Amino acid sequence: ISIESGGDADAFNPTTKAAGLCQITPVCLEDFNQVTGDNVEEKDLKDPSINVAIGDWYMNQRIPRLLEAAHVPDNEMTRLIAYNWGVGKLRKWFEQLPSPVRKYLKKYEDMKV
Repeated sequence: ISIESGGDADAFNPTTKAAGLCQITPVCLEDFNQVTGDNVEEKDLKDPSINVAIGDWYMNQRIPRLLEAAHVPDNEMTRLIAYNWGVGKLRKWFEQLPSPVRKYLKKYEDMKV
């Protein structure tokens, strides 16, 4: 929240259309509504409790599932990169890493379990 909005519940990025404390984008909101069956509207993102709940869901539930599906290790750094840059871009970058590097990262992740 400090990095995303500086703690400003009314923060809005006109370029990405990200709103609120966690800077929820329209794409993230649409994904949230589709996956959860909720019907949160963009105007609702100014409510700190709603915004933080969606940010928490995205960071701690949705991103890990998307990383797993993309065969990208799930760790603090990949979650942060995915939150900021997007899972699709992270996946493309990860796929460009040489195979030995990907295997090395997988071994590291497997050790943490």
